[in-house]
Amino acid sequence: MDCCFCTKHLFMKNIFLICLMAVASTHAFAQIQITLITSKIKADSVVITNQGQLFRAQAPGGNTVTLRLDTPREMDIYNIHIFRNTEKLHAQVWLNKGNITIKAHEENDKLVIDTVLNSPIYSYITYEYAPQNKRIRALKNADSLHYFLLNALETNKGNLFSCSILAQYIQHNKNAKERLNLVLPLAEQQNKTFDWFFLSPLNLKNINNAINPPVLDMNLYAFLDKDSAKHHIQLPKTNYTVLDFWFLNCPPCRKDHISIKADKEKWDAKGVQLISISIDQYEDKDRWNTYLEEHGYNWANYLQADEQTITSDYSIFVFPTYWVLDQSGKVVFMDNRYPELKSFLSIE
Repeated sequence: MDCCFCTKHLFMKNIFLICLMAVASTHAFAQIQITLITSKIKADSVVITNQGQLFRAQAPGGNTVTLRLDTPREMDIYNIHIFRNTEKLHAQVWLNKGNITIKAHEENDKLVIDTVLNSPIYSYITYEYAPQNKRIRALKNADSLHYFLLNALETNKGNLFSCSILAQYIQHNKNAKERLNLVLPLAEQQNKTFDWFFLSPLNLKNINNAINPPVLDMNLYAFLDKDSAKHHIQLPKTNYTVLDFWFLNCPPCRKDHISIKADKEKWDAKGVQLISISIDQYEDKDRWNTYLEEHGYNWANYLQADEQTITSDYSIFVFPTYWVLDQSGKVVFMDNRYPELKSFLSIE
């Protein structure tokens, strides 16, 4: 999918607490032992954590290091950090419990995983799921992708990776209520079984938002304009208003802005109002202003302000995200792809 997953935005609202609060005391802890073998990487230390940073192990640097974590999880996402001076190399990987061997190397200041031994979920994702997903997405056939994801959900029914697959399924079917209703029971079950995993509550919330589209009360949210003046946006009385959620370091967002500028006269002819809302921090305001001015993006542009934001309230963490509102503020369409947005708006 041509979009960005904004990790900083997803976790900045203390979402880690979801992971920290739900480790049941009745779970028997199982050990995962990870032997990391690196090639020509000089490291001061190595740290491995799970996604929620509840389980952590650290060891002095070396070409071969072994770390052990006690965890109740049969499967989880793990972050590998290699520290040296002020630099950090990082990689993320799905792993089962057990004795795992990871071979990795450095490439262009990044930690690249070559192979993982004794982890079935890594092998499945790397050699089956990811290649098939890439091949089917290249076909640009919505039904093929739909059925591929459904089959993958059935294959992974009951394991944690199904939460990741369901997140992709929801993104793909945001405007297909009958397809979302099909997986609603699964989302509810995941939210009970994997309540500690950050994607579980988000998946359920996103399905419910898509099945029962919200009506935005824009008065609840404050925005900053180019002059740092605070506004409560009043929706114009046009056919539709499009909210474009994005951030500066999102390549697909910047690519779409080029297309939007080229199509802007067609938007105007359709009576469609565009409001771009950046999730960048106030510290990036000068860079944000420069970007807009240099490219001539002179439609309505704002930064989110205050603690309460649309993206946090409605769990928007994939960018760009486009919401189309009617005159009442009801969300009538949502997607992450500009061609799909153009199709909905009948912009040729």
